[in-house]
Amino acid sequence: MPPTPGLRLVYQLVQPDPDTTPPDALSYPQTFALVVQPSRDASANLAVHTVDGTQPQFDTYLLMDQDETTWFPRSAAPAGFFAFPWPRFLPHDGTSFSLNHSGFEGTVEPSGEGEWMLTNRAETTGSQVVLAVIAAEPSDLETLAPVSFQLTTDATQLTWQLQAAAVYRERTVSGVVVSPLGRPQKGVTVALHPAVGALPAEHRTVTGTFGTFELSYRAAPGDGIRLYYGVAQGKGADAVIPDPAVISGRVGSPDFATLIFPAP
Repeated sequence: MPPTPGLRLVYQLVQPDPDTTPPDALSYPQTFALVVQPSRDASANLAVHTVDGTQPQFDTYLLMDQDETTWFPRSAAPAGFFAFPWPRFLPHDGTSFSLNHSGFEGTVEPSGEGEWMLTNRAETTGSQVVLAVIAAEPSDLETLAPVSFQLTTDATQLTWQLQAAAVYRERTVSGVVVSPLGRPQKGVTVALHPAVGALPAEHRTVTGTFGTFELSYRAAPGDGIRLYYGVAQGKGADAVIPDPAVISGRVGSPDFATLIFPAP
């Protein structure tokens, strides 16, 4: 994915023909947001969730790494056809090339003026993504991003088109961790992902005597996020929350004001 902190892309399902579309095909989200957050060591955190109360609810999260040419998922994750490796750069001469990484077998080839088609050859579903340079609000920042997702099954073809792109400023998510009896809990790690060693310092914290925490997140009020909290194990980049509690909510809401966690 483009290394743009806090890039939020919103996609809308192009309504298929109800007479020819199997009902199970409409179990996919009608509208979803793809949010890229900065991480450590030139990595990105990729979150995907439904927006505007659309059904069905969809919420997933994965860590992305990069090499000289590609952004790619750090490990297998339940993100479906969102979990592609992405080229960081595209050739100016319009040539096609293969993209092979972590078991993914695909091609990237020109698909119109200023657009490229990324096709997953390893999937029988025939997932495809169109990439293009877009301008994200509010500063018209130009960045490479998916402008459409296409999923082809044996029965139908579904397409999601990019509706909005924006870069949001850093905001604060804060609250307190307490026991079921309301006592502040000291030493509980709160983070945006259970692999806390992979996150920068502002995206993970450990509660103090009064159980309070504060995290930074590039988002807008109303964006859906998840917090993971529990007792971390390991040191440095290997630190993880092995059995985290999870809470979902919206930035700018009171959803995270109080996190209930059993005493360690």
